[in-house]
Formats: sequence, structure tokens, C-alpha cells
Amino acid sequence: MIEFEIIADDARQLLDVGTAAFGPRRVHAAMAKEGSRITRQHLRQLDKDRPSALGLASGRRSHFYARFADETREDYSEQHAAVLIGPADFGGDPTRNALAAHLFGTTIVPRRARSLAIPVHPDAYGVAPRTFDLQLMLLGKSKKVAVLAKRPQTTLRRTKTGKFVKTRLDRQMTTPEVMYILVKSATLKEDRSVLPTEMEYAWAGERGVMLIYEQMALRRRGGAS
Repeated sequence: MIEFEIIADDARQLLDVGTAAFGPRRVHAAMAKEGSRITRQHLRQLDKDRPSALGLASGRRSHFYARFADETREDYSEQHAAVLIGPADFGGDPTRNALAAHLFGTTIVPRRARSLAIPVHPDAYGVAPRTFDLQLMLLGKSKKVAVLAKRPQTTLRRTKTGKFVKTRLDRQMTTPEVMYILVKSATLKEDRSVLPTEMEYAWAGERGVMLIYEQMALRRRGGAS
């Protein structure tokens, strides 16, 4: 889980007045609510702007950012206002939260296997290797590039002598259909653009407090009428 605390020091006077008028818990609740709103909005926009090319080619979408938008919620008390993003069992380990891995950067290593399977074929994106009938192959001049390629389909053909031999159905295919490349680790670079900026969160905090004043003004107008 990612926790992003909302600090609006530039509007300290507004916050102090709001806290005095409405109490710290209500002010922080409004700040956290507005912060979570812009976070969800930001992540859903990213989901539209950054679809995986492989995902589009295969006609499937994993909706990576949209899933984290659905897991965004506010957290507040009398002392703080914050936005919580992702599963609660994150535990501070970036490899356990994919969005945190993108935000802070990390090196991913396999836990239960010897290698990571990186999809390189449109049909492999978002699909586990065990879904396909694959074979391990070593490519390149030095035979050091390990890949998982589709196993060629075969059929039994009877020869003139009466023997049965295996024959490839796709005899015209001379190169293997590679689905995954196997690597020992993968490094993700830090990408702070996956979340709103600190300034945007500060503005969200200010808007949250202003919304309280606006609601109070509307109630007073309604009471006066």
C-alpha cells in the first residue's frame, strides 16, 4: 500500500481558520477525500493514455492503472490527511505492489522460478506461460538467449514404406514463434508521473477545505430562504 500524506502549507492560514471553525478531523477528512478523488481521476486517465501496445494488439486490456484507482481510498484523523493506494498488505516491499514498483523503481527477481518470463508476443501479454504449449530454446550466435517458443504442431504421416513419421503441420514456418524471453531480473525505472504531483495534492487539500466553506454557505442560504 502506498500512503501519500497531503500537506498544504501554502494555505496554512486557510487551514488554521478552517480547523478553528470546523475542527481538525472534519478538515482533514475533506482534504483526504479531495486527494483520493484526484488520485482516482489521475489513474483512470493514465489507464486511457498508457494502454500497452501488446495488450491492444491482442485485443485485451489489463487495465493496470484502473485497478489501482479502484483501490484508492482516503485516510484521516485529527493529526493528518492522507491517500491510501493499493492492497493493505503491501508491507513496504515495492515488488509486492506493482504501482509502487513503477513509482519508486525496483529490480524484480523471480521467487519461485529460475527466470522471469517477459512477454514479447501479442498473445502472451497478461497470460501465464503455462497457458501455451511451449518449448525452451536457446537463440543467438552464442546460444545464450533463452526463450519460450510455441511447440510446432505435428501430425503422423504414413510413408511409402508403411512407416509413420511425425511431420510439422506448419512446414512453411522456418523461424520459431517466440512468446517469452527469459531473464534473471528486470529493472523498472522510477516514474513519479504515475501519481499526481505534491503541488496537485496540496491544491486538492485547499479545495477540500474550500468545499466545507461552500457547503456551509449553501446551508445558510437555504436556511435564510
